[in-house]
Amino acid sequence: MVTYFCILKSCGNIGEVKKGKMIHSQLHKEEMFDKEILLKNELIQMYAKCSTLLRETKVLEEVKIRDIVS
Repeated sequence: MVTYFCILKSCGNIGEVKKGKMIHSQLHKEEMFDKEILLKNELIQMYAKCSTLLRETKVLEEVKIRDIVS
């Protein structure tokens, strides 16, 4: 989980949305997306930093249980 978190943070910092989308897909395949709120929040931030607001909104809508960061 920590590795995915760091990769998403890096993708957001350098604007690498393609790699971020690949990680997003992998999180769904490994069924980690629904389990880890930290990954969801970082994914939302990554899309926001990459100026892909439609994706960001879609991910935010997928988050069933939110915390204060979400």
